Amino acid sequence: MWFILLTAISSFLIGVIVLARSPRKLPNRLFAILAFIIATWIFNNFMTGFSDTPAFWLRGAYAWGSLVMVSGLVWVLQLCRSRHLILKSVTAYLLGIFFFISSYVEGLIVDHIDKVFLGRFDGSTGPLFIF
Repeated sequence: MWFILLTAISSFLIGVIVLARSPRKLPNRLFAILAFIIATWIFNNFMTGFSDTPAFWLRGAYAWGSLVMVSGLVWVLQLCRSRHLILKSVTAYLLGIFFFISSYVEGLIVDHIDKVFLGRFDGSTGPLFIF
């Protein structure tokens, strides 16, 4: 289980290294943001198995997971030199923020939590839980 924490720390350090090498380049800044969000997401997953309040960390794992996908998309769009990058990025991040906030509202992403385990939970999902 401690491997999960080591992965979060590694992701954070990779973001710091990339940002420190060339902080003015947009791809490096976007990658660092992605790495920091991934580190936070992994840490939330780790804490579900070690915290006295696992429901909070479980909701956080879903919340940060939505931002992982959005940040990865924005980074790839920038690497591919996509047209209308700012419009696409703002739209993607607005959707990500919507799902981030929805993760903390009971009944939307996670409806009911009976018990939380590392990597899963017993309970029911809400209407915004897509898979």
